[in-house]
Amino acid sequence: MATDEGWRVGSVFAADAQSSPVPWESLVPDLLAFIEDVRAGVGTLGVNLDFVPRF
Repeated sequence: MATDEGWRVGSVFAADAQSSPVPWESLVPDLLAFIEDVRAGVGTLGVNLDFVPRF
């Protein structure tokens, strides 16, 4: 969620928990690393990696 102080990250599974605000430039590398971790995990399950796009 974008705020005046920066972006906050949360989860639908813990609606009351959010990160401290961070600038977009700091958040992007962590998001890209998360996507790569998901791709790796999905790949170990034998799922075609085309289902998880690379950004």
